[in-house]
Order: sequence, then C-alpha cells, then structure tokens
Amino acid sequence: MPGKRKQRRRRARRKRKLGPGAESSTTVHPEVVTDISFEEQENARFIQSLLALEKVTVDELRREVAARGLATTEIRRKVWPRLLGISSTGDSAMCLQSESKRERHRDSAVVEADVQRSLWHLTEGWGDAERGECRAALKRLLNTVICAHEGTYYYQGLHDIASVLLLTLGEELSLAALGKLTRTHLFDFTRPTLEPVKDILSLLYPLLRMHDRELHAFLLGCEDRHNVEMGLYGPRAGRRERQRLRQPPYFAIAWVITWFSHGAEALPAACRLFDLFLSAHPLMPIYAAAACLGLGREAILACDGSDFPALHGALRGLDAAAARSPEEVARAALQLFERHPPSVVRRAALAQGAELRSAASVWAPDDAHLTDPEDSTAARTLSPADWLAVIGGALRSEALPRLRSTAAVASVLGFTALSLYTAYTAHRR
Repeated sequence: MPGKRKQRRRRARRKRKLGPGAESSTTVHPEVVTDISFEEQENARFIQSLLALEKVTVDELRREVAARGLATTEIRRKVWPRLLGISSTGDSAMCLQSESKRERHRDSAVVEADVQRSLWHLTEGWGDAERGECRAALKRLLNTVICAHEGTYYYQGLHDIASVLLLTLGEELSLAALGKLTRTHLFDFTRPTLEPVKDILSLLYPLLRMHDRELHAFLLGCEDRHNVEMGLYGPRAGRRERQRLRQPPYFAIAWVITWFSHGAEALPAACRLFDLFLSAHPLMPIYAAAACLGLGREAILACDGSDFPALHGALRGLDAAAARSPEEVARAALQLFERHPPSVVRRAALAQGAELRSAASVWAPDDAHLTDPEDSTAARTLSPADWLAVIGGALRSEALPRLRSTAAVASVLGFTALSLYTAYTAHRR
C-alpha cells in the first residue's frame, strides 16, 4: 500500500492541465534534473542570463544553445519554443480539441502499433498506468499533426521525436513544435516516398571523406566487396558504375530520421542532441552521424571487413555510444559543420554522381534554420559552382581515359587522312 500511495503522489506531480478549451487529458513531465555537472550549471546560468536580456535575438540564442546545451527540462520548456518561433497560446489547445477525435487516417494503424511499443527507454521506473497515460497523449499528438497538416505523411521514427518533445514540453506546446518541425526540419522525412531521405543519406560518405579518408576508404571497400559478392556489379566495375549502383548508407537512417532518439538510453541524452538539432541547419543530423562514425572509428576499423553484415550491425549500434556521450557528438558535429558547410558537401556529392533532386534541406542555404521548403524547392537549381563540381566529377571518372584514347585514335586517323590527301594532291600536280 505505501508503494501504491507513493506512485499515486508521483503521478499527481507529473500531471498538468491543458490550455483553455482542451479536453480532459494530461501531459507527463519527468522531474527536472538537478544532479547536473558544474559545467552544465554554468551553462544553465548563462542561458538564463541570456533569456533575461530584452534584445537577445534568436540567432544569438541558437549559437549558444547549440554549443552549450540547455542542461535542464525547465530551461528547455522556455527555450525550445523560442527556437521554433512558437508560443503557448490557446491555438494549439483548440486545434487539439478539434482534431484529437480524427484518429483515422492513412497511417493510423502504424501510429497505433508504434505508440504501443514506445517510451520504454525514456520512462524507466514508471508504472503501467503512467506510461499508458503518456502513450495516449503521444497518440493524440501524432494523429493531430498528421490530420491537421495536409501532405504530411507519418513515418516510423516520428513517434520517437514526438516522445522527446512530449516529455519535455507537454502536450500543448509539443503539438505546436511537432507541427512546425514537420514543415521545416522534418519536412523531407514526411514526404510520400523515401527519395528525399536517400538524398540526405547520400551526403554522409562525401562528408566522411572530408573528415576521415581512412575510415571512408575502409567502409566503401567493405561495401564494394559485399556488392561484388552479391553480384550487384563485377570486380572490374569502374568508379562511376560503383557509385551509381551503391546503396545509400542505410545503417544511419534511424539516426537521422529519429534525431538519435531511438537509441537513446535516457531522456537527458536525447534532449542534448535535440538542443543541437533545434538550433541548427536541417542537415545537422548528417553531421552528427559523421561525428558518430569518427568517434567510433577504432571499433569500426577493428571489424572484419569481409563480414559486411556484421560490420553493418556494429555501425547501427553506434547510436547507443552517441547516447552515452551526446556532448562529444554535438561538439564534433558543430566542428564538422564549420569546416565543411552544406554547400561544400553538396558539391562533393554532385561530383560523385548524386542527383539530389528530391530533398529540400539539401538545397537550403548554409545559414538556414527554419527553412521554408517552398523556398528551397524554388532554389533547387545548379549554381555555377555546382556545375563545376558535376563536370569535374565526370572528368575525374574512368570515362576520361576512354575519352583520351578516342581522341588519340581520332588524331592519328585525321593526321593519316591529311597526309594521304597531301600526297595525292602533290602527285596530281
């Protein structure tokens, strides 16, 4: 009995009422973390002092949040909405009230299945009743966003991002936040096909090549051996053919589309990376993926390169390591972004034969944050620098030796024909 009373008291502390007009439901908050390091305490004080300034801009806030993190749930409830340009008005509550009953949509069965197996890793120590309440709120959140925003498709992994938002912001604010994200940072993931996701993943290897050539060569060498064994292409296939037939690095797909939250062992670790992603360019998850590979390079290089399935499994497990050191991943990702901005990575991918025609975020400016996908779509044309990258990639391919050979043969034939014509005209005279 004492245990049940304690559980009821804990559940009562976690309950919060929704805004005006909302139907009766609860939002579950974990207790604010107090046992944080001295550095995190200093960062928290700095962010609090920054928030107290009347003229602090969102760009200034973005830079500091990405670099420092926010340390506590309490601060995140204040800062995340500001980063996304949303407010705690009654609009979200009214939208929730009007849309929450529309649970049937094209992906409702998938939402139901994903929600029922969600939240285990983020709610350790919770009772079944508490977790059930949170899952009900999560289902309302996902169904409302999918129904309210035409053209938004649910994908498996969106529930992981929604879970972190819900546990941090509460149901009303997380509704506004997720709705905004599906139209900005997560826009490419919520399209009808996987083509935009493939485009984004195709940036990972060019970025890794800039960051760590040895690791890049090892991974591609392993994949090429596997593809030859599978008969995807022959051992003598040229570089351009291998690039054309090579699959995107699907081992990183869960990292990117869930913002590393699927493998997070606890909420604080997931939130630290969300601090980064909410403050940064929409492609920042790709930089975090490259950072994760770089931090795990010794374990990767120690793998048997001939056993590609085992290597693939080891790679997919790196997100758990990232969850144990999110601060290190965030710092490494920011450094990579500064050294190799998206426009540079895009040109490198174009030079290697990538088409990059589907993902809006690939074409967003280097300083983009809450980018309108329509603006990116309108700007999805090759700049002169992009064209030079495409032409340079073609000239560096194995087609160049063949072109040289053809030119040499043509030159010999032309010279021979000219010589014969000169001799013939001289003889006629």
